[in-house]
This record gives sequence, structure tokens and C-alpha cells, in this order.
Amino acid sequence: MSALRTLCQFEVPQNIPLEGSIGYGDLARKSKLNETTLIRCVRLVMTKYFFAEPELGFVAHSTRSRMLATNEAMRVRFDIFSKRLFLTEMGMYKLAAKLICTCRNKVMRND
Repeated sequence: MSALRTLCQFEVPQNIPLEGSIGYGDLARKSKLNETTLIRCVRLVMTKYFFAEPELGFVAHSTRSRMLATNEAMRVRFDIFSKRLFLTEMGMYKLAAKLICTCRNKVMRND
């Protein structure tokens, strides 16, 4: 989820041509995103059917990524959803960290 959110923040879906493909280097320059980060994020979200790599070093749209590129309402919904999910994940992380500390303290005191 965070990889797709990163790509959306840098407007990667909008910078990929609707027809055809674009090289990662050109897309990185257009999006102002580090090329290595771009490649990693794109390839990660490809596992969820966002984007396609028709040939090595080039990226194109899939049906899902084309919707993000062309439908602003979809981008807004995704942005809201991903922010809420991020906050939920952070809350769970803090809760888990607190639980681990509590358990560790009990073990150390032999409770």
C-alpha cells in the first residue's frame, strides 16, 4: 500500500502514457522520483496488478493503474483510504510496542 501511495504522491500514474510505455529513467525524471525507488515501487505494485512491464526497463498501464491516471475521484478515494490505513497501522504498531514492553517488564519482575 505504501508503495502505491508513494507512486501516487509523485503523480507516476499520470506521467505514464495511456497508450504504449515509457522507460523508467524518463518516468523518474518526469515524476521527480529517484529511479531506483520508482522501479522498486512499480515492481512491488505490479504484484497487485497495477502497471505492467511490457519489456525490461519500460512500464505501461494496466487496467487498474489506468483508472488511477484518468479518474481523479478514484485518486482522491485512494488517498483518503491510504491515509486512514496508515494511521491504523501506526496505532497497531504503538499498541504492539506497548504490549511487548509490558510483557518484558512483567518477565523481568517475575510477575
